[in-house]
Amino acid sequence: MRADELVDQLHEGSDRYAGRSAAAAGRLRASVLAEFAEVGLPAAAVPYVVEVLRTELNPEVVAAAAVAVRGWPGSDPELAAALVQALVNLRGRDGPAGPGHSRTALVEVLAALAWQPSVPADVVAALERLSGEHGSDWNPEVRRALADTLAALRRRAGLGPLALSAASAVVVSEPSAGVGDLGGVVVEDQDGVRQPLVDFLGLADTVVAFFYTRCQNPNKCSLTITKLADLQARMLERGLAGQLAAISYDPGFDLPPRLAAYGRARGLRFGQSVRMFRAVEGHSRLAEFFGLRVGYTGTIVNQHGLELYLVDAAVRIVRTWARIPWEIPDVLNSLEARA
Repeated sequence: MRADELVDQLHEGSDRYAGRSAAAAGRLRASVLAEFAEVGLPAAAVPYVVEVLRTELNPEVVAAAAVAVRGWPGSDPELAAALVQALVNLRGRDGPAGPGHSRTALVEVLAALAWQPSVPADVVAALERLSGEHGSDWNPEVRRALADTLAALRRRAGLGPLALSAASAVVVSEPSAGVGDLGGVVVEDQDGVRQPLVDFLGLADTVVAFFYTRCQNPNKCSLTITKLADLQARMLERGLAGQLAAISYDPGFDLPPRLAAYGRARGLRFGQSVRMFRAVEGHSRLAEFFGLRVGYTGTIVNQHGLELYLVDAAVRIVRTWARIPWEIPDVLNSLEARA
C-alpha cells in the first residue's frame, strides 16, 4: 500500500510539487524515489525510474532513482540499460547523491548496476566501452567503483547464460490519464495565427509533442523537437499522411517568434500540417485532456516528463508514449497501421 502511494507522488503534476522551485521539487522527488529501495519497487513505478535514469541531469534525483532500482525483485534489462545511460548523462556533471550522503551520483549508479543479479551481455559491453573510452573523465573514486562493478558483472556472466529474472519488468508506454475534451482551447502558432485546437486536430491523425523553450535539459525538450523534425523527414520518405504539433508547456513565455526560432533551429520545417503552438485560452483544459506530466511554480515549469501522443481526427488519444524516450520507427509504424 505504501509503495502504491509513493507512485502517485512521482507524477510531476502532483500537488506536492506545486509552488516549489525546480531545485526543491527535485529534492522532494528524490526523497520519494529513494523510498522504493525500502518498500519495494512496483511495476507501476518502473517507467518513472527508467525515465529519470535516461534523461535527468540532476545528480541527486539520478542517485535516488539508482537507489530505487534495488527495490526491484531481480534483474531487468531495461533498468540495467537505463543505469548505463545515466553514467553517460552524468559524465562531467557528477555531484553528491544528496544531503548527508558520502557517495556521488555516479558511484550510486554503479552500485545499482553491481547489485543486479544478472545483466545482459550488451549492457556489460556498453559499460566496458565507457570504461575504455571515457574512464579518464572520472575521478579516482568513480574509476574504482567502475572497475569493481565490471569485475562483478564479468564474474556473474562467466557462471552461465545471462538469464533474466521471471519478475523482469516490462516497461511500456504509460496510458494517458487525460479527462474531458479540448473545447475552449485556443492556440496560437509560430506565425501568430490563432484557432481552436480541435480545428487543427480534426483535420487528420496528429502526432502531438509537448516541450518548452526554457527547458535546460537537452535530453528532454530540445531532443524532442529534434526527433520530431527527423520524424517529419521520415514521414515524407514513406509518403505517410498525418500532422505534427508541438505544444508548449510554457504559453506565457513561448511567444510565436520564440516558437519559430526554436523549431527551425532543430530542423523542423513548418507548414499547414506541421505547427508549433501555445495555448492562449484553456491551457488548464489542455493539461487535463492530455493528463500532462508537468508541475509549476506559478506559471514557471518546475519539472516535467517525456510525452508524445497520437490523436485521431475525432480528437481522441489513440496512442501515448510517456516516461520512456519514444522511438521514431515505433511512431512511424503506428501511423502506417492507421493509413
